[in-house]
Amino acid sequence: MENKRLYIILGILVIFIITNPSVSAFKTFRGRDSYDGLYRPINLFVFSVYKDHRHRFIGVFGNFLDIGYQHDYNSQSVNQLDSTRLADSSRSSDSAKMADSAYTNHLK
Repeated sequence: MENKRLYIILGILVIFIITNPSVSAFKTFRGRDSYDGLYRPINLFVFSVYKDHRHRFIGVFGNFLDIGYQHDYNSQSVNQLDSTRLADSSRSSDSAKMADSAYTNHLK
């Protein structure tokens, strides 16, 4: 019984490793002609993380799952900037609405 479980676990692990997509498959998935900006920063053999500039994907079972953009945490936080703007009471409500809409548009 122990050996059967071990073989099943090893079989599943081998399937994950075999179906881990390559950078070449990622290039084809993104519809690119070159590897410019495409790379695999993390390869855990059972799955990998791929990047197209700042856009990230997980590659598993020969497929790619979109996990979104990598945020730049070195830049000033949008929330800090927005709270500073709202603290300025000398502005009119119209300009505050414009700032809020710019903040919302920035997030889209």
